[in-house]
Amino acid sequence: MDGIPLLARGAISALADRLPYSAYGKNYLRMMSRPSALERYFENNTAPYFLRANLLQPDWILRGKERSSATSFPIASRPIAPES
Repeated sequence: MDGIPLLARGAISALADRLPYSAYGKNYLRMMSRPSALERYFENNTAPYFLRANLLQPDWILRGKERSSATSFPIASRPIAPES
């Protein structure tokens, strides 16, 4: 992949940005457009860029009940008494 010119990499990156999120191969195009082998390695072996970019958007955040873990798991949240 090092033989791809930088101008073509820029075009591939722009194409990947314009594709819809659910497009097959979008993350692969993004990985191919990275200029260095190290960037391509991390782009290919970590959570995809577009997933990370959308992860904290309000539409993606799960709406749950307003209960805390202490009310959900009362036995596990009790303090442990020291042995005498």
